[in-house]
Amino acid sequence: MTRINVFDYGNDDVEEPKLAGWFDDDSAVFFREAGEWDGSNRISDTPVVLYRTKGGRWVRNTYSQRQGVEERYEFVTDEQARDWLIRNKHHEHVARYFGELEEEAGPNLGGRPKIGEKKSEVRLPDKVLAAIDDQAKGKGVTRAELLRTLIARGWQHPPYQALADDQDLRRVLREADEYLDGYKDTATDPREAVEKRVFCGTGYHHFESTMRKALTAAVEHLAAEKLAAGHAYAEAEGSEPETSAALAEAWGRSMGLDTVTWMLESLRGMLPMGTYYVMDRANLDDPGEDLDA
Repeated sequence: MTRINVFDYGNDDVEEPKLAGWFDDDSAVFFREAGEWDGSNRISDTPVVLYRTKGGRWVRNTYSQRQGVEERYEFVTDEQARDWLIRNKHHEHVARYFGELEEEAGPNLGGRPKIGEKKSEVRLPDKVLAAIDDQAKGKGVTRAELLRTLIARGWQHPPYQALADDQDLRRVLREADEYLDGYKDTATDPREAVEKRVFCGTGYHHFESTMRKALTAAVEHLAAEKLAAGHAYAEAEGSEPETSAALAEAWGRSMGLDTVTWMLESLRGMLPMGTYYVMDRANLDDPGEDLDA
């Protein structure tokens, strides 16, 4: 294991860099600049390497071929990492961590549609537009680009397939896995300092238990509404015509609440068990010690 310290450099002229964290480069993946090496010479005097840590953080490593220039490791945001990967042509990794790139992106040329495509307009409530704008900002795309993606996805796939294929959902679940695995591994590694093991064991336990409590609270909050919707559907099924709007509404509400509950319970079932046990063992000299021996 090679632990590398990461710093917050702040204002280089007046401040000493502050320790912002660390990572193990043996368990991280890294990406080099596209033009760093031409086959025989280094093209850049200050090459950059981008790391993705086991815990899902992004670290930029800048070093120099010139003597007296300090090597740097600093955290960068998801947005900065995505931009760097695109600039350096790591497109398959952009897709893996941030979702597929659109075929084309660029400025809106006066709002004119592409040749061969018809321009369509639609009026949406302010609350819907605000939600769309927030999601577009989070993805780093325009409102129009996001709307085209959502419409195409809904048209081409059944709704549940669209949910299953959602890149944001996959990314969130993947990053949760990486955080939980990384903290558990560190908490139970006897080679780590006890302070760091206790920190990671405590974080691991509370990460899992907070998610479990939140999911349980959500399921319990929906229980009464779900039961009432089920009764309303049963009543409508016995009294309403087969193709009535009232029956369709009752079925939709009941099925929607059932599905949300199943989704929440599935997420809760994916969480690891025994995280308190890991937190407890992190404080031992040997976290793997057999206490029953």
